[in-house]
Amino acid sequence: MADQVTPEIGMGATSGYGADCYPHTIIAISKSGKEITVQADLHHPIAEGFDYYSNQKYTYTPDPNGSTRVYTLRKNGRWILKGESLKNGGRLGIGHRRYYQDPSF
Repeated sequence: MADQVTPEIGMGATSGYGADCYPHTIIAISKSGKEITVQADLHHPIAEGFDYYSNQKYTYTPDPNGSTRVYTLRKNGRWILKGESLKNGGRLGIGHRRYYQDPSF
């Protein structure tokens, strides 16, 4: 299984699309534990040494007004955006937050 971390409310999460990553906070978990709702976090560059092309480092803050998304746990152990396919669906890693924009685009 891909993601062995058990989700908890308040825990960080990271969604990925291509090489880009977006930070979230888990705000709800279904009774079965197979569906979680996440809310987008605010991210702010760390001033010292920040460089969009080589040193993207951020601090993260939960955003009570952030957009929400629902992910479901699939048979292969991955969290995939609800309604999307296992093969091409948006994925979510839990237990960490990361914001990253691929500067090559």
